[in-house]
Amino acid sequence: MTRPPTPAGAADVRRPPWWGVTALLLISLVAWAWLHRSWFPAGDDYLLTSDGHSPGAAFSAGYWWDALREDWLRRNGRLADAVLRLVLRPGEWFYPLFAPLMLTTAGALLAVTTRLAAGLRVTPLWLWVTGLGAIPLVCWLVPGMTGDVILWTAGAVNYALPLATLLGAMTILLGVLSGRTMSWWIVLAGCLLVALSDALQEVTSAAMVCVAIAVLAMRHGRLGKQALALVATALAAFCLHMSAPGLWLRSDAIVATSGHGFVEATLRGMAASSVELWSRTQVLWIALAVVLAVHAWHSGRTPVERVALLIGALCCAAYPLAAAVYTNRLPLIPQPRLVLVLAVAGITMLAFLAVGLALFLARTSLGEGVVLAWVAFVGSCFFPFASGTTGPRVHFAAIVLLLLTLLTLVTGWINQLSPQQALAAALIVVGVPSISWFDQTRIGAAANKQFVEVRIVAPLQAAARGETVEVQLPAALPHQDLAYWAAFLLERYRDSLRVYYGVPEDVFITNG
Repeated sequence: MTRPPTPAGAADVRRPPWWGVTALLLISLVAWAWLHRSWFPAGDDYLLTSDGHSPGAAFSAGYWWDALREDWLRRNGRLADAVLRLVLRPGEWFYPLFAPLMLTTAGALLAVTTRLAAGLRVTPLWLWVTGLGAIPLVCWLVPGMTGDVILWTAGAVNYALPLATLLGAMTILLGVLSGRTMSWWIVLAGCLLVALSDALQEVTSAAMVCVAIAVLAMRHGRLGKQALALVATALAAFCLHMSAPGLWLRSDAIVATSGHGFVEATLRGMAASSVELWSRTQVLWIALAVVLAVHAWHSGRTPVERVALLIGALCCAAYPLAAAVYTNRLPLIPQPRLVLVLAVAGITMLAFLAVGLALFLARTSLGEGVVLAWVAFVGSCFFPFASGTTGPRVHFAAIVLLLLTLLTLVTGWINQLSPQQALAAALIVVGVPSISWFDQTRIGAAANKQFVEVRIVAPLQAAARGETVEVQLPAALPHQDLAYWAAFLLERYRDSLRVYYGVPEDVFITNG
């Protein structure tokens, strides 16, 4: 199997110095570790480790297995919450060690995946900077991501961890497709990552199966045994995940609370979630439209490729127009009319399909990797759109994968610069916002940590020692955007907090 052609203009670069890459990885680890000194359990972290008997997270193996069965059969059909319980089980000292490794690995894998998708033989230093800074950049663009995905264990394990496993699986698949000689042990590890990214969360499950289908469409049966093993694992894992009763019970509950039938609820959900995605990724969509238009006018394009890329760029522009009409509808209409819902849902699908078709038709020059990045993005939108969920965390993987697509498309141009110029560009575009985000977040997160220890944990521990019969906890934190919004909302977590801290039943706990 031959290596796909390098995209036009994408000159390979010399391998970056090992000490430079090592320094960047260490900086990322230290930065994430510093930030997670201010981590504290919140919300579902208490709920999912409380078996009703043991204070702290000291649950039994039997409880863990029963909880996993409950997740599969009734709650959500995911493996992520079972992993969350294992991560929290050693105690509160463990997660601040686990999270920096998880987030640094995700950033490093994003850099390597981009390199393989763009057809490069080595990962240049500027791409390491961009990959490791991508998650802070996303949090800077979408401030709600910080509290919803990064500093909340349940959010991170349900969204950041599956994204890391998905990027690992895509890295190995892209390596195999490029014709690199790989040990079967690496391929088997890739199959495990494929299965894990699928089982952890339905967002990455849909993304991975879309990648597998795209590989089958592009290669037309010309798959080697290793690539076939990875694709078959993705298809089988997706079918297994879709058989989880808990997944469909959760979906039925969402439809039931919407007040509409299944079809209308799905269309309304798609419109609401897609508009929210646009509001969080405006800069990326504008950049994508411009990049597609510039690629369309490259001298090597065929007329069909040029037209397809231009249509893709125009559809990228139509998507925000529809989102603006939906968002700024007449105030006399409390809910968007069905015709507006249909228009937004239709234009969203048109934009996704038009860009995908353009990249597919131009894959000879742009490479197959960018097609896989795009279909992974589209797949990651499937369940958030279908359910109509709009919280920041549900779009986390989609935003990172959209960024992956954009990076893949511009890598060839950036590599035409000198290494120093490319590194300077990455530091300005990615490094400065990331450092700004980190500086602001560390201060706010530390204030939240101090507040929680004094106003929440200390009173609960005092009640556990029998020193008080009533505890009033604040419902909000000083920097609410840096924590899960319902972190200590007692209507949801009173019993879990009581168990976790060993507070007697006769102690009255309320939000003051």
